[in-house]
Amino acid sequence: MTSTKTRLSVRFYKYFVSYISLTLILLLAVGSLVYGRMSELLQDNVEHVSSTVLAEVKLMTEVRLQDLERIALQIPLNPMLSPYALANGGYESYAALNQIRMYAAGSSFIYDIAVGYGSDETIQTLSTSGSYDFPSFLKLYAFTAPYDELIAEHVTASKKPLLISPYSHPYPVEGDSLLYVYPLPGSRGEELRFVNFVISERQFTSMINRVLQGYDGYFYILDDTKKLITSTRFGNIRGERERWLPSAMEEPGGGLPRNEDDPSMSFIRFQSETNGWTYVLVMPKEQFQDETTAMRRIYYLAVFGIFLLGLLLSYLFAKQNYRPWKQLASTVNSGSAKEWMAAHSNGTQATNDEYSLVTQAFDELTRKNSSLYSQMKTGSRLLKEQYVIWMIRGEEERRKEAAAMLDRPRFLLTHPAYAVMLFMIDNASDFNRLNSPQQREALMFALMNIAEELAEESGERYALRLPDTSSVALVLNLKRTAANNENLTQLAKQAIRVYSQYFRYSLTAGISSVYEDYKRLGPSLKEAETAARYRYYQGPGNAIAYEDVRQLLDNPYQYQPQNEHRLMLALKQGNQAEAAQTIGDIAADMRRQLVHPGTAREVWKRLGGEIVRSLGDMNGMWIQQERQALEQFYEETSEQLTETERRLTNICANLCEAVESGKESKNTALLDRLMQLLHQRYTDNTISLDVIAEEVGLSPSYATRFFKDHTGFSLIQYIDKLRMDKAKELLRTTDWKIGEVIERSGYVDEANFRRKFLKQEGVSPIKYRAISRME
Repeated sequence: MTSTKTRLSVRFYKYFVSYISLTLILLLAVGSLVYGRMSELLQDNVEHVSSTVLAEVKLMTEVRLQDLERIALQIPLNPMLSPYALANGGYESYAALNQIRMYAAGSSFIYDIAVGYGSDETIQTLSTSGSYDFPSFLKLYAFTAPYDELIAEHVTASKKPLLISPYSHPYPVEGDSLLYVYPLPGSRGEELRFVNFVISERQFTSMINRVLQGYDGYFYILDDTKKLITSTRFGNIRGERERWLPSAMEEPGGGLPRNEDDPSMSFIRFQSETNGWTYVLVMPKEQFQDETTAMRRIYYLAVFGIFLLGLLLSYLFAKQNYRPWKQLASTVNSGSAKEWMAAHSNGTQATNDEYSLVTQAFDELTRKNSSLYSQMKTGSRLLKEQYVIWMIRGEEERRKEAAAMLDRPRFLLTHPAYAVMLFMIDNASDFNRLNSPQQREALMFALMNIAEELAEESGERYALRLPDTSSVALVLNLKRTAANNENLTQLAKQAIRVYSQYFRYSLTAGISSVYEDYKRLGPSLKEAETAARYRYYQGPGNAIAYEDVRQLLDNPYQYQPQNEHRLMLALKQGNQAEAAQTIGDIAADMRRQLVHPGTAREVWKRLGGEIVRSLGDMNGMWIQQERQALEQFYEETSEQLTETERRLTNICANLCEAVESGKESKNTALLDRLMQLLHQRYTDNTISLDVIAEEVGLSPSYATRFFKDHTGFSLIQYIDKLRMDKAKELLRTTDWKIGEVIERSGYVDEANFRRKFLKQEGVSPIKYRAISRME
C-alpha cells in the first residue's frame, strides 16, 4: 500500500515544482525591473517631487491670473460700466456698483475690484465698497501716494498688466495686499480706464501652502525684473525666509544647484513663458531620505511576502490539480479496471504518473468508441433532419419520399396546429470565440435536447440546428390545447431558464404565430427570426412573440439629420460630452419609435461611415486606432442597442481626446474674441480672412489654424455656417423674398446660396420654408 501511494504522488510534485518555478521566474523578472526602476526613481526623487510641486503652484497661479484677465476683458463689454454710467451717478452708478460686486464674487482669488476712469489729473474709481478718487482707494489698502502716479504712468505707457507688491517697489507699504492693474483696451491719457484687482497676500500664500502641504521649505515668486512678489515658509522648517532670498534672486538659469553655505538645500526654479515670472522652491533634501529608506524596506518586505504567498498558492494549486488525477488513477488502477488495463496495455511497463496512467486508459477507450454526437447523427436522426428541412422549404415531393422511409410516415403531422421557436445564443461572438468547435457542437446539442424534452407535453417536436452555428429551431406540431401564444411563451421561458442555469449562456427565443397548415412552417421560421431580432431593444434572455411585434414592422423611421450634424461638429471640436449626448439622443429616438432592428443597424452603419469620412486626413496613433475601431464597427452588427450605443460612445470619446490633445493653444480669451467678432459681423458681405486677422492682431494663417483647432471649422467655414443658420431662421420666421433673405444673411451670389442650401438641407429654400411651416 505504501509503495502504491509513493508511485501515485509523482504528479503532485510535478505540479508543485512547476508552480514554484513559475513563481520564481515571474518574481525575478518583475522584481528586477521594479528594483531597477525604483533605484532610478529614488535618485531623482528630490528633483521630481520639487518639480511637480513647483509646476502645480505655477499652474495654479497662472490660472488665477488668467481668470483676472478674463474678468478685466469682460468689463469693457458691459454697458453698465461705461464711463458715462460710472460718472453719471444715480441709478446708473448703483447698477454699476452691483456689476462690480458680481465680478468680484466670480473669483475667490479677488479681495476687491476697482474700475479706474477719468483723465491724468482726476482718476476716479468704483469698487465693491463705493466710489473713490484713486489715491483714496489706494490708501484703503495701505499704498501711499506715489503709487497712484506710478499706476497712471504705466496705464498711459503700456498695455501690459502690472503687479505691485509690498516688496517690488521702494515706496513704503504697511499692508499685506497685492495690486494687479490691468489696462483696458482703448485707454488714453484723456480717459484712463483700467481694472485694479486687490489680492490678499495672505490668501495668495495660503493657496501656495495648500499645494506644498506635507513638505518643508521656502517658496518665492519674482516678477520679470527679478523683484520679489511674495514668499512663504511652509512645513516645520525653522529660519527666516529672507535667508535664502538672495540666492533665489541671483541664481541663473534652471537646474538644481546647491547652496555653498548649506549643501543640504536644493533649489529649483521655473520661469513662466506667459508673464516672465520666476517661481523658486528651496527645500532641504533630508526630508526625502526617510521616504527613500521606507520605500526600499517596503520593497524587500513585499518581495518576501509575495514569495511566501507564491509558495502557498503553488501548494494549493498543485493539490487542487492533483486531486482529480488521483481519483481517476485510483479508479483505473483498481479491480476490474486494473485487469482490463493489464489485458490491453500491450506489455507496456506500469507507470507511476497518474496522468500517464489515465491517458493510457482513455486512449484505449477512444479507439474502441466514437463520440456521442457521431453516434447520434446516424440513420433515423439524419433522415428526420432532412424530412424537417424539406417541410420548412415547402419541397413536398422530397418530404413524401423521406416520409416513406421513416418508421412513422406521419411524423409531425399528428396534431392540428404548427409553430416554430427559434433559440439564439446571446453574445454569439463571445460564444464562438471562447469555445472550440467541439465545445460549440456539444453546447448546441444540449440546447436541442432541452428544447425537445420541455416541449414533449405540447405535441410532436423536432429541434434543428441552423447553419449560423448559434441558433436552434424547434419545429412544433401542437396539440389543440397547447396551440396558443401564452403556452408557447411559457415553454420558451422555461427553456431559457434551464439552459442558463446549467450552461451559463443566455438565450433569446423568437416565437412564430400558430398556424393549422404545415406548409406555413417556412414563413413561421422567418416570423420567429424576426421576433428574436427585437432583442435589440428588449435585451438578452427574453422570449419574444411575433404577435407582439407584428404591428411594429411597418413603423416608418423619422430620422433626425440634425443629430448627425451635431455629432460631426462635436467630434471636430473634441467635445466628449456633446458627442455622448448626441449618440444617446439617437438611441433614445430609436427606442421611442421602436425602429425595425435591421433599419436601426443600417443607420448606425451609415453614422460610422460618416465618422470615418469626417476624419479625413487626420493623423496620429490614436486617430488611426479609432479609425480601425470604426471600420470594425461599420462591418459588425451588435445584437443590442445598448451595446451599439456603448461602443460608438467609447470610440467617439477616444476621438475627442485625440482631437483635444492636438489643439496647439488653450487661449480661451482669444477664442472668445474671435467668436464675438464673427457673430457681430457675419452678415457683412465684405468681411474676409484678412480683415478678421487684422482685427485681432494675428496673421491670417495662424488665426484660421487657431480657430479650427478649437471649433473644427476654419474661419470662413464658420462664417458660412452662421449665414446659413441665419438664412434658415429667416425662411422659417418671415415672408421675405429669397433675395432679401440672402442679403440679410450676408450672402451675395444667389446661385451660390441656392447650391449650398440644396447640398446641406437636401431641399430648395422655398421647399424648406414650406416644410418648416407644416411642422
